[in-house]
Amino acid sequence: MNARALRRSLLIFTHDTVLAALSFPLALYLRLGEQIVWWPIQAIQHGTAIFTLTALAVFLVMRLDTAVWRYTSIGDLARIVRAVVIIVAGYLAIQFIVTRLDDLPRSFLVIEAALLSIMLCAPRVVYRLFKDGTVAALFERNAQDRVPVLLVGAGDGADLFIRETAPGHEVPYRVVGIVDDRDSRTGRRIRGIPVFGGLQDLETVVTRLTGQGLRPQRIVLTRRQIDGATIRDLLDTADVLGIPVSRMPTLSALEAAGDAQVQLRAINVEDVLGRPQATLDRPAMQRLIEGRRVLVTGAGGTIGSELVRQIADIGPAHITLVEQSEYALYRIDLELAERVPDLPRAALIGNVRDRARVGEILSDSQPDILFHAAALKHVPLMEANVCDAVLTNAVGTRIVADAARAAKVGTVVLISTDKAVNPTNVMRATKRLAEA
Repeated sequence: MNARALRRSLLIFTHDTVLAALSFPLALYLRLGEQIVWWPIQAIQHGTAIFTLTALAVFLVMRLDTAVWRYTSIGDLARIVRAVVIIVAGYLAIQFIVTRLDDLPRSFLVIEAALLSIMLCAPRVVYRLFKDGTVAALFERNAQDRVPVLLVGAGDGADLFIRETAPGHEVPYRVVGIVDDRDSRTGRRIRGIPVFGGLQDLETVVTRLTGQGLRPQRIVLTRRQIDGATIRDLLDTADVLGIPVSRMPTLSALEAAGDAQVQLRAINVEDVLGRPQATLDRPAMQRLIEGRRVLVTGAGGTIGSELVRQIADIGPAHITLVEQSEYALYRIDLELAERVPDLPRAALIGNVRDRARVGEILSDSQPDILFHAAALKHVPLMEANVCDAVLTNAVGTRIVADAARAAKVGTVVLISTDKAVNPTNVMRATKRLAEA
C-alpha cells in the first residue's frame, strides 16, 4: 500500500471510529433524554470506551476503508450495517461479562445500532451524490451550453451514459429524455430522466420536448442489440426531424475518456445491416484485377463510384467507366484524374438499355473483367415506374451479359442486393430476375 492509500485508510478509520465514539452518548441521550445528566458519568465514559474499542476492532477486521466512497453501492451500505450489528453484539457480550449490563439501559442498544448505521452511511452516500453531480445539478448554470440529447434504449447503456454525462462531469451533452421499444419502461425514470414512450412515438416526443424548450439536437443509441430494420426506420424518422443519430461509445472508450469527454460515434454499416460487415479479401482482389482491363457500368452511381475507387487503388491496366448520367460520369472521372493520374482510363456515356451502344463499348474496350453496377435502386420510385425498373435492372442486365459473351469477356460480376433473396417490391424483384 502506497503512502497516499495509507493516509486515506487512516483517515477513514479515524472518521468511522470518531463517529462510533460520538454515537454512544448520543444514542444514550435519545434513550434517556434529560435524565442523562443524572446518570453516573463514569458508567457513560466506561461504556463509550468499550464501545469505541469494539468498533475499532471490527473496523480493522472488516476493512470498511477499502470501499471507494465515489462508488458507494447498496452492497457497501449492507457491509456497514453488518459491521454495526457485530459491534453492538460484541459490546453487549463484553459488557455482560464486566457489568452484567446493570449500569446502562439495555434498550438503548437498538437506538445505537440504527444511529451508528445512519452516521456511517450518510457521509458516503452524500459524497457519491456530490461526485456524481446529482446535487450539482440543482445548481447547474451552464445547461444551455450543453447539447441536449435523446437516448434510444432504457437499459444499462442509458444508465451508464446518463451517469457519465452528469452535470458534475466535463462533457458537452445533457440527456433530456429517453425512448424505448419496451412499453413497460414508459412513464418510468432512469436517474431522474423520464422514459417518454416507444420508438414509434419519436416524433411526438421531439415535439413535446421542443415545446418545453428542450428540443434534442442529437439522438443517441445506447442499446447494443438493435436490429438493422429498426435502425433504418429510426434514421428515416430522424432525417425527417433533422436530428443526427449517433451511437454511444463502448464501455472501454468511456473508461479511456474518463472525465475528459464522451465521444459519440457515427452509425456504422454493421448497425444498419443488422449483421457483421463482410471483410474484403484484398489479396484475392488484387490477384483478380491487377494488370487487367476493367469495365464498370453505372460507374457514377453510389455503388459504382465506390467500386471504381476500390478498383483504381488495386492497379488495373486500364479502366473504362460507363454511365448514362453526364454529370455523374464527369465527377467520377475527375476524381480518378486527381486520385490516380497515371491510370489509363476511358469515360463513356452509355445506357445499358441500348443494345447497340453496349455492344460497341465492349467491342472497343475489350475488358478482361466487367462489373455490372448499373441499376435503378430507389424503392419508392421503382414502385411508381415499374416498366423502367424492369427495362434497366432485368433487360439491361441481359443486354450487358449478351454483349459480354459476344466480346469474349473473361469475367462478369453482377452487383446485386441481398434483398433479392425474398423480394417484396419491384426493385428487389427486378434484381432477382437479373440474377436468374
